[in-house]
Amino acid sequence: MTEGIFAHWPNRVTATRFFGSLGLFVLLSMPYMQGAFPPQAKVLICFWLFLGIAATDFLDGWLARRGNQVTAFGRVADPFVDKVMVVGTMIFLAVMDWSRSWFPAWIVVVVLAREFLVTGIRGYVESLGLAFPADWFGKIKMVI
Repeated sequence: MTEGIFAHWPNRVTATRFFGSLGLFVLLSMPYMQGAFPPQAKVLICFWLFLGIAATDFLDGWLARRGNQVTAFGRVADPFVDKVMVVGTMIFLAVMDWSRSWFPAWIVVVVLAREFLVTGIRGYVESLGLAFPADWFGKIKMVI
């Protein structure tokens, strides 16, 4: 693959993170099946899958900067995939019986509102021809 948006490894990693997030959501949405494996095991698998997907967020950015392969697709897709993974997981946690009591829906609303606000400001600033890159505070927020 020598042309197109997936010609570069950083964009491939971002796409893999997106499909990994979808796999996480499928696993989270699967009801507990008697005799398959205990619900605690499912939570543990989801936890490690989430951490693995989140860890590769660092990898795609590092590869893009190291190889001078920063693309317009990557600048849009990377934060999009971050939001899909984080907010999607939060929505599942807010509606599942076992986690609803310690993860209320209002947390999802606050985080989603913040994401819409930052995305709107970023779009406006970049429409003026100015840069609005992610800073270290945003990266730390993503990890937390």
